[in-house]
This record gives sequence, structure tokens and C-alpha cells, in this order.
Amino acid sequence: MVSHRSTCCPSRCWPRIGHAKLVAGPPKRFPQGIGAALTSAAVVLFFTGFQPAAWILLALLIVAASLEAFAGFCLGCAIFGFLQRSGLIHEAVCEACNNVTLRRT
Repeated sequence: MVSHRSTCCPSRCWPRIGHAKLVAGPPKRFPQGIGAALTSAAVVLFFTGFQPAAWILLALLIVAASLEAFAGFCLGCAIFGFLQRSGLIHEAVCEACNNVTLRRT
């Protein structure tokens, strides 16, 4: 009898590069929101006749995604940290961001 785990394709397809790096939720949700907003704005700009502006927004998205994929640098997370340090995002939003001892390595 074949076990379910051995026939599951995603476990074979996912890359196994090092250990998983656990991060707090809000710093990752923030760039997801930025990406969704920029993508929506690009679609609106494209269909309202502002194609050059739409392509610029898409280029920014490609640069940010490439930084995350190839260099491991999350631009949106860096922006989130800057906004939190400057006081625009309250510290209570992300307790795990403020207390490094809450993170598991």
C-alpha cells in the first residue's frame, strides 16, 4: 500500500533550500497589500489610457518581487519597519516585530 505522503506532488516540487525563516504576519501582509494596490492601480491606469504609468507600476512590482526572490530582501517589509520606527504604524500592531525573543529560529 502506498502512503498518501509519497504520492503527494507538492512535497516533491517545493524547493528545499535551507531552513524556513519564520517572520511575523503583519510585515508580510503589508507588502501583499501594497502589491495588490499597485496591481489594481496598474490595471485601472492601463484601461483608462495611461499605459506608460501602468508599465512603470508593473516594473516597480517586478523589481520588488525580484529582490525578494533572488536576494531575500523584502522591500515592503523594510518599508513596514521604517513606518513602524517613525511612529506611523503603532508598535502594538506587531508585538513579534518588537520582541525578538518571540521569534523562533
